[in-house]
Amino acid sequence: SEVASPLQNHAPAQSFLSAPAKIAYLNHTIADETISRGMLAWSPSVPDYIVAMARTGSVRRVSYWTVASLQGSITRILAADGKLSDDGIGRKLPSTAVLTFMAILDQLRAVRLYSMLNHTAPSTMFSPAEIQERLAGAAAEDFRWPLNFTDKLLPGLAAALTPNDVSKAFQDLIAAYLIEPVVETEGSKRYDLTDAGRVICDGVLHDVTKVALSLCDHHPDGQYGHDLALLIRGPFHLFLFAMSGQDGTVCAINNADLDELLTRALASATAAPAGAEQLPPKARFCGECGQPAAPGIRFCGYCGASLG
Repeated sequence: SEVASPLQNHAPAQSFLSAPAKIAYLNHTIADETISRGMLAWSPSVPDYIVAMARTGSVRRVSYWTVASLQGSITRILAADGKLSDDGIGRKLPSTAVLTFMAILDQLRAVRLYSMLNHTAPSTMFSPAEIQERLAGAAAEDFRWPLNFTDKLLPGLAAALTPNDVSKAFQDLIAAYLIEPVVETEGSKRYDLTDAGRVICDGVLHDVTKVALSLCDHHPDGQYGHDLALLIRGPFHLFLFAMSGQDGTVCAINNADLDELLTRALASATAAPAGAEQLPPKARFCGECGQPAAPGIRFCGYCGASLG
């Protein structure tokens, strides 16, 4: 739950949001019925507190959290209070392969829904062209689909993948034993999931909740780091799709993994080395929807509009 403000007015929140040392976007959805979109801000002057500005439907609110209270809230949203399965499913991949695998899972979800309407058995095969089309449509506003849900935190990244990028990602996924080629007809290759890929797919297709956390951290060297973690709670596993620069991961995580991930992600901003000048990021706001925007990104995390 939220905690009491360290002060009795909104001046601290305005200070956090106007000159934050660290920024994150936190979106979550439960049972594909509702979505909450929020921005988190850290200040070096009050390191134990996080200011959150959240939007659920037309309702907006500003609240204060400690790291422990926010970590506990995310854990409850993910229904991860009890013991999580620890099956050791995990693959290190380039970020492009993580996005492509998410597009594959969304494609198989669409095929499954179509088969349910027509009372037929769903196919688990797919082609690069189908996945390219799925990536191109990632910007559509539909939080029920993991790829579209993630795209709102890194707008335009999935749609920017070229056919060559997708071809290379397919090779990476084959090498990671998540997909495999099965048939080639009239010059068109089709692929299927491996056993490990099916375990992940089954969990994602029957997801209960999703949490996406995008971090923008101001490094002491003046650069900005952008990391994204998508957590999907299936019936038996909690799956992590992570991207940091060009590196990514797809894995099932246990309770200790989740605690470590959230502790690192929600930690106070790293202090600059002694003697170094630390300039806070300049606050920006979207010209279309008016929501705050993290420094260094090109598109709004709320409406997707270009930030110039």
